[in-house]
Amino acid sequence: PTNPRWCDSRGAEADPPACCVELTINGRSFLTKTASPSHHPQFDQVFDIPDVKPLDIIHVALYHDLGTRASSCADNDEIQRALIGETEIEASDLAKRPSKSLVMTNARDSSIVMSDQTQYARPCEVHFAVGLDAVPEGWDAPSESCYSRQATKVMILTRGTRGDVQPFIALARGLANTLGWQVFICTELNCKKFVKSHSAVENGAIRFRPSGGNTPAKINTAVSRWAINTKSEFMQAMMLARSEIEFFDSEAALMSWARKIRPHLVIYGFTMPNIAM
Repeated sequence: PTNPRWCDSRGAEADPPACCVELTINGRSFLTKTASPSHHPQFDQVFDIPDVKPLDIIHVALYHDLGTRASSCADNDEIQRALIGETEIEASDLAKRPSKSLVMTNARDSSIVMSDQTQYARPCEVHFAVGLDAVPEGWDAPSESCYSRQATKVMILTRGTRGDVQPFIALARGLANTLGWQVFICTELNCKKFVKSHSAVENGAIRFRPSGGNTPAKINTAVSRWAINTKSEFMQAMMLARSEIEFFDSEAALMSWARKIRPHLVIYGFTMPNIAM
């Protein structure tokens, strides 16, 4: 994983943990050996996963290995692990490129796991390589992305429900097809499939980057539904203000993407001006 600096719950610098990664697909689990404590642990492990279909979901979990603890069974010590972050990806998406970096998210609130709390924090990523001779028969061979380095780059920042994302997909398609621009849509992971299903363009490119968060899960409560259906201007203003507060946890991840992408232009939704500016 890419994690240049580990911090404890109070933000103080801490020693990096010993880590391991677990892949789960169709009820089968594949666990790496524990890597030595390091800011950039190397697992160097090969998994042969048979009988995989393109739409199978691979769950990836990064654990802090806490060591073993004696259990009630005399000859069976329990291995203690603490979840650092997790994510999911379709098998065909993972095998699309020769290498893939997956960003870890918190199980509690779907926010991006960051390296620290400073302005230079980076998302925690787990890097994979795909064996070129191990791709199932009938699948396309992994290929490198071919995007022009000279193309104008645009970051679109938006979070919320599908209605907050869909208009920006139409805008991204127009910018890519008409002007040949590379458009990076930074939004919640639950929108990734929706974004990628509309990313095929004749010119330019549309790419997805995760912002963290899961708005549909948060608004799917009785109180949230009541607030949404309340038509008073005061309640609508309160909801907009609250959404801006809720979305602040994406600031570090979006700043990291901006440093990496170095966009020429940033476009943002009406719930994201404080982060974008």
